[in-house]
Amino acid sequence: MRMFFIFATVITFTTHFIALAQPGGREILNRVEDRFNEIKDYTADVLTTIEMERLRIPRKKIKIYFKQPDKFHLESDGFAMIPREGFGFNPSQFQADRYDAVLIGMDTVNGSTTFKLQLAAKVRPLRIELRLRQIFLWVDSQNWVIRKMESIAFENRLVKVTFDYGLVEKKYLLPSNIVVQLSSPSTEKENDTESRGMDGMRRRIPRSGTITITFTKYSVNQNLPDTLFEKEK
Repeated sequence: MRMFFIFATVITFTTHFIALAQPGGREILNRVEDRFNEIKDYTADVLTTIEMERLRIPRKKIKIYFKQPDKFHLESDGFAMIPREGFGFNPSQFQADRYDAVLIGMDTVNGSTTFKLQLAAKVRPLRIELRLRQIFLWVDSQNWVIRKMESIAFENRLVKVTFDYGLVEKKYLLPSNIVVQLSSPSTEKENDTESRGMDGMRRRIPRSGTITITFTKYSVNQNLPDTLFEKEK
């Protein structure tokens, strides 16, 4: 009986210790943001492959410029249909004053141990295309980067994003490959489905498909000028 009591005590203590050692959802996102904030700006060459219903788009090369906190500039020949999810995860969009974050378990994504978080918006965005009914994030527990993201947006549109990373300049983990998968219920009305792209223009979104984005030739922390991100009048 005494041995059983000792065994039960050890199990209880160990379980309690593990629970205390595990960071909370907000702490996990803070660590992701700290890691991301090491990168003040970057440029990269991007190759996009788009396989969407009702669309035939050839592979396209794009030059991307990014500067903190959320400035993007694209250079390409012709139209580039790329959702914001395709340019990596910016943790500043899920700050504490906008989202609650809860750790709901551990998972494995492409061989990496991850924390699985569920996020809930505190404030409902005015723009309907920004309203997310559910958000799940998978955070690499060792490198503090996002490995996977799933969200259910307006009209039940499901967005799944997976991230692969490469080490840039021997110290920065940046996406080497991002896959964005879009799917929607077959009953969705086509005419009601529009969103705002990286260039600010509203366009109809296909119900389903895949966008694959490959990044190469990164340059990090080059002190890019703000004028580069100003829209032409």
